[in-house]
Amino acid sequence: MLIVDNIHAAYGSNQVLKGVSFQAEAGEIIDLLGQNGAGKSTLILTLAGIIRPSEGRVELHGVPLSKRRDYLKSVGYVSQEIALTMHLSGRDNLRQWGSFKQLTGKELTAAVEEAADICGLREFWDKPVNQQSGGMQRRVHLACGLLGHPQLLLLDEPMVGL
Repeated sequence: MLIVDNIHAAYGSNQVLKGVSFQAEAGEIIDLLGQNGAGKSTLILTLAGIIRPSEGRVELHGVPLSKRRDYLKSVGYVSQEIALTMHLSGRDNLRQWGSFKQLTGKELTAAVEEAADICGLREFWDKPVNQQSGGMQRRVHLACGLLGHPQLLLLDEPMVGL
């Protein structure tokens, strides 16, 4: 279960999140809707552990966000902007992202191959990302978020460019 309890976040004096609270059960899909600047991406960045809330609590299956390393092992995140190392191949980008999630050895290899198959990357497996189409780059980026069967998958504008 994901628990978000009274989250507050600000950029300087600009308070963006003001007491956001909700819970989500395993398998549940939550869609954030709102105007530009409403705080959707800020909430996602907070749940992804990139922005630290100034107040409140986030917990995933009993692991608090404050225990970042353990919390982040269970989180997959795909940002609005493509966050890949452009001169590396799709395979090497997946391996790099898998290592960020502390995957190693056979576990890393299996996770990379599974994510590549799910996203249909084998045809472009060894081609540098900067030589691939924008849509294929997005698929590699999505595959990075799927590595290791995350318990929480955060997608910020996931359909852009697909």
